[in-house]
Amino acid sequence: MGGYAYIGIYEYVSHRLVANKDSAFIGINTRMERLDIAVAENERRICELTTEAQRYTASYDHKRLGDCLKAAEKLQRQTSRLQNLSLYKDP
Repeated sequence: MGGYAYIGIYEYVSHRLVANKDSAFIGINTRMERLDIAVAENERRICELTTEAQRYTASYDHKRLGDCLKAAEKLQRQTSRLQNLSLYKDP
């Protein structure tokens, strides 16, 4: 990852903001957990679409293959945007 290590927002909030009152940051943990779940769901769906694309390739179904690849591209763009919301720090 180019010298960067992924850390979830939960770890960031836990380590950086321990001195602050927890009640002010309750919503951050919930939102970031949802973000992590959304990224995992998108990645699962991309894997499913890849499997479907392989089937369509084997059966020479070019229309469905194209539709499947477009859907996978869209999910990959969404996943990239979601991951950009996560925090990266230099180890």
